[in-house]
This record gives sequence, C-alpha cells and structure tokens, in this order.
Amino acid sequence: MQILIINLPRHSDRLAFQKAQMNRLGLHHQLVDAVDAATLPDAVHQRLSLTWERPLRKAEVCCFLSHVNAWRAVVTSGQPALVLEDDAVLAEGAPLLLDRLQALKDIDLAVLEIRGRKKILGKRLRPLTPDFGLLDLFQDRTGSAGYVVWPSGAQKLLDKAHSGVAAPSDAFISSHYALRAMQVEPAAIVQLDMCEHYGLRAAAGGGSSIGIVGRPPIASKARGLFIARRLVSQLRIGWRILSVWHKAERRHVRLNPNQFSNASGADPTRIASLAK
Repeated sequence: MQILIINLPRHSDRLAFQKAQMNRLGLHHQLVDAVDAATLPDAVHQRLSLTWERPLRKAEVCCFLSHVNAWRAVVTSGQPALVLEDDAVLAEGAPLLLDRLQALKDIDLAVLEIRGRKKILGKRLRPLTPDFGLLDLFQDRTGSAGYVVWPSGAQKLLDKAHSGVAAPSDAFISSHYALRAMQVEPAAIVQLDMCEHYGLRAAAGGGSSIGIVGRPPIASKARGLFIARRLVSQLRIGWRILSVWHKAERRHVRLNPNQFSNASGADPTRIASLAK
C-alpha cells in the first residue's frame, strides 16, 4: 500500500523519525509537503477560518489543506493509501495489516489511530490479521494522524472541501457521515504526544504545535453564527448516535502496548522534542 507522510520540509527531525520507522518496518513512503503557516496567504486563511464552528487558527487551516493535498494524491493514484502525520507511531504489525487492508472493497476509510476519547463502534469485530481486526466506526471525535483512505473516500472528502468549508482535519473527516468508515482494533497508530498517556513511554511529554497557539478572537457579530453551527453539529452527532445505537456501543478502542515495543524503547528526551 502507498504511504503518504505529511511533513513540513523544515521539520527535518520528524522526517528523520519517520524514515527510520519506515525502514525498520520495511515500508515504502512518499512525502506530501505540508502547507506552511509561514507562507499561507492571509486571504486564504481569512476565507477558510470562519467556515467552521469557531474561528480556525492558521495552523489548523494549514493542517486541513495538507490533508486535502493527500486526498488529491489518492484520487490521482486510484489506489488506497495510508495517510500519516509526521508524528505518528506505527505498531509492529502494521505491514501485514496494510496488506490486508489493501485488498478490501466497499470501504472508504479505516482509522488506525486512538487519541484518548471514546468512539461509537460496531459490536462485531471482523478479523484481518492474527493481531488486528475491523469494527464499524459510526462516530469518531478526534485524531487524524493515521488513516487509510480509498479513492472513493478521498473523493467524498474532496467534494466536501470544494464546497468551501474547512475544519480541523479530524473534525472534517469524522463529520462526513457518507463515508463507509471502519476502526482498526487494537489501534495500530499512536501520536508521539499521546504515548505517555497509553503507558508507552514514561516521559514522552510534548504537545501539538496547533494546540499551543491561542485561538483567534471571535467578533461579537459572528458569535451567534458560530453558536448556531455548533448547535447544528451537536444535533447531527446526537441523531447519528441514536440512529445506530441498536448496533453500536460507546467505548475506548483497545491498544496492545506490546505492538509498540520500539516506542517504549525510544529515548524520552528525543521523543519529547519531536512531539512539540
């Protein structure tokens, strides 16, 4: 399966981390140049930043546009791809898992990641490998560091993006209910800044570069519009959950720490710097 790694050229340390990880797992990858907040025109940011439930930070718009670039690459290739942000840690069993996912039909999206929040999942696990299976994913909430997207799913996401709406990449994906989405369990990807949360590293530390930037102020005349959008979004989520509750459950995705032995053995100081 093709692997697309979203990376800012100036983040050479994260690129080195990913190259080492790919080499260790015997995986080939291609780079998708991330959209840089330092060069994003203010006009583009202003046009897209006011289309979601709150004003979007410039870094959030850039992250979203970087994923859009990856979706375009998937549609152009006509083949599914694993889309990775450059701080994603892969499980040791990822190569076989990706081979099995490659052969699947009638699916748009398979999420490999967990990020500390419960999801609305199907009750029946579909085995894929001796270590991993698939569950229906009815409602995700956070995280876009690692997912497989098929051309059909990438086109659906692009169609929505072309409507002029932007959002944090994870919210944009998880709110697209036309996607036939699945969740890998146990999870096969954890972001560097979540390793400590899952007991993979005692002193991983670090945080998202998006999260450390203050949110843009909300103009008083726009506040009502954002509140209305937020309300509509919550109503859609509530209706979604009610519509699938007879065949779903809300819970955390399981994780097998033994699948991340390389992460556990990494230098904590080094990983902390990468996670920032």
